[in-house]
Amino acid sequence: GNSSCLFNKPSQKNPLPRYLPGKYFDATEQCKILEGTKPCVIDETICQRLKCVFAKDDNYCKEMNNAAAEGTNCGP
Repeated sequence: GNSSCLFNKPSQKNPLPRYLPGKYFDATEQCKILEGTKPCVIDETICQRLKCVFAKDDNYCKEMNNAAAEGTNCGP
């Protein structure tokens, strides 16, 4: 059947490149997804904790529960 490929040993000749999520979704896109807004800052601090403009009041920043996604550019 169609499931036979699940039992094949993967080819090591052409390994797939590892694409980090932050390369697909930059800090701006991550804040848009998480909060519907934009980042407060894009600097080294987002590597520890992403900060997005608070959706209910754009005078405030909201710290997300996580750092920016792995591979995100953490600076200008």
